[in-house]
Amino acid sequence: MQVILAPIYFSYRVIVFFILLETLTVPLVALGNSFTIQNIYYSAIIGFIVAFVAVLLLITVLKHLIIKYSENLFTLKIITIRGVLCIGLMAGGLLMIMFAVQFIMFGHGYNDFCTGFVSAFISVMLILSIYELMAKRSKLGIILIVTNNAHYKIHFARQTIVYLSILFGIYEFIVCPITGAWLHFTTYRLVIAILSGAVGGGIGGLFLHLVSRFAKIKLNLTLVKLS
Repeated sequence: MQVILAPIYFSYRVIVFFILLETLTVPLVALGNSFTIQNIYYSAIIGFIVAFVAVLLLITVLKHLIIKYSENLFTLKIITIRGVLCIGLMAGGLLMIMFAVQFIMFGHGYNDFCTGFVSAFISVMLILSIYELMAKRSKLGIILIVTNNAHYKIHFARQTIVYLSILFGIYEFIVCPITGAWLHFTTYRLVIAILSGAVGGGIGGLFLHLVSRFAKIKLNLTLVKLS
């Protein structure tokens, strides 16, 4: 069994990705706000739908760019990626858990910063752990097909899951107060949601890029070659 450790590097392009992601998701959440404020289950469902649709759309649009720069991302030249639906389900599940945690924490009076960090930490930890468990015990997972037609399944080591949970917890610590700015407006909410999403995604993406460039934290994807 061949195993490759592919460093996770958040290049400057990640800034554009998170600007697009937050600009798509925040307005959709704002539109569904009349439901999410009433019930934790509605909040979780809205989170799942919003993230699932937004991430699938972005991955579909940006898939050719991911493949084009695959050697920079994974040290392998990728021909195609299988498991895009799995990525969408993971994103949907992540935001579903995040919104549920935020609903509970905001209901108990916690501020945006604390709520952002805890909700992101818990959701990333749970979703990556569930993915890893399923990827080990079944054929499900994200598969990279490279130039020699070799198939590699993406896995996440325990240390990587912890580091990513902390990293995205800090990301949401920064972004949550910004992307939630629309809540304080009764008029032009959609416009404010679009602007706050773009600003929050840009600042959060810049944070990830700077951490990747200057911090001495080693993050790796584990790529396991399939027989």
